[in-house]
Amino acid sequence: MKRLSGFARELALANYRAPRLPYRLLVYLTLRCNCRCRICEVWKRSAGPELSTEEMRTLFRRSSPFIRWLHLAGGEIFIREDVPSVLQSAGAELRRLFLLQFATNATLPDRVLEGCRVLAAGPIPRVIATVSIDGLGVEHDRQRGVPGLFDRALGLYREIKARHPGRIGVYLGLTVTRSNCRDLPEIVRRLPGDYGVPLRDLHVNFYHQSDVFYENPANEAISPAEARAAVDLISASLPRGYRLSPTGYFEERYRRLYPAFLENGRPPVLCESFAGSMTIDTAGECRPCTLDRRSAGNVRDFDFRIDRVWESEPRRRIREEIAAGKCVQCWTPCEAFQAMMTHCLPGHRP
Repeated sequence: MKRLSGFARELALANYRAPRLPYRLLVYLTLRCNCRCRICEVWKRSAGPELSTEEMRTLFRRSSPFIRWLHLAGGEIFIREDVPSVLQSAGAELRRLFLLQFATNATLPDRVLEGCRVLAAGPIPRVIATVSIDGLGVEHDRQRGVPGLFDRALGLYREIKARHPGRIGVYLGLTVTRSNCRDLPEIVRRLPGDYGVPLRDLHVNFYHQSDVFYENPANEAISPAEARAAVDLISASLPRGYRLSPTGYFEERYRRLYPAFLENGRPPVLCESFAGSMTIDTAGECRPCTLDRRSAGNVRDFDFRIDRVWESEPRRRIREEIAAGKCVQCWTPCEAFQAMMTHCLPGHRP
C-alpha cells in the first residue's frame, strides 16, 4: 500500500506542477530481435553496445529515491540471458517502484516464464506483461516472419495467467496498422469466441513511424476514418462496466483521442517527456522518448545518476522545446498514458 499511495501521490501532484525528478523510466535493454516483422525493422539494425547487468543495477540503485514506474523495452528483451537478474535487481534496488512493465514477442517462452517467476516472487506490487500479436493464426506468423508464433504467443499468455493470477497482469498487445485494420472485426470477434481471451485483456496500440529505434516504414499508418472505425468497434465490444475501472478508463480515453491526433497532427494532451519521464537507450543515451533523437547526455558520463542528467541544461532546453511543440508529435502509449494521468484532475496545469 505504501508504494501504491506514493505512486498515486506522485501522479496527483504532477497534475499541478512539473515533477522535480522523473518518476517514470523507460530503459531499452537491447535492440536485438529474432522476429522479422513487416512493421518494424529493428531486426535489420546492428545491435550496438548495451548496458551491462551491473550497470543496470547501479542505475537502479542510484534512481531508487524517485523512480516509481519502470518500462523495460527492446527488441526482444529476453534475448538477453541476464534479464532475470535485471528484473531481480529492479525489485531489490528500486525501493519505491510500484509498476514494472515489459513486452515480449513470445519467441522465448521459457525465459519469459522465468522472468515472471522472479517478478512474482519479488516486492514490486504491480507487474504488466504484454504479449504482442499482429493478427490471428497464420496471419500473425506472416506479419512476424516466424511460423507457429501465434500459438506460442497465445500459449505464453495463458501460462502467465495460470501461474500468476492476481500477481502479474498479462495482456495481448495489438498494434493497428494498414495491414491488419480490416481484420480487426474478426480479431475482436474471435479472440473471446474461439480463443477464450476476454477483450479486457487486449491492449490496442496504433502504428507510429520512428527512425530512432525501429526504423519502420511510414506507409503502415492508418487514416483518421480507419482509426475512428477501429475505436468505435473496440468500444462497442467491451463490457460497459470495464470503462469504470482505472485501466478501462485510460484505455478508452487513449483510443478516443487518437483520431483527433491524426487529424490535428499534435498530441491532444501535453506530452510529459523530460517532464516526468526519461528514456535511456541501449548505449546509455538519455533521450526524451522512443521517437526523439535528442540526448541530454550519456548516463555513464553522469555516474549513472539520472538526477544529475535531469538538472543539466540540455535536459531543460529539450523539455522547453517539447512544451512548445518542437518535437516529433505522437500519441504512442509510452507517452500518452502518463500524459493523460497527469492531466486528468480538476484544475490541472496546462
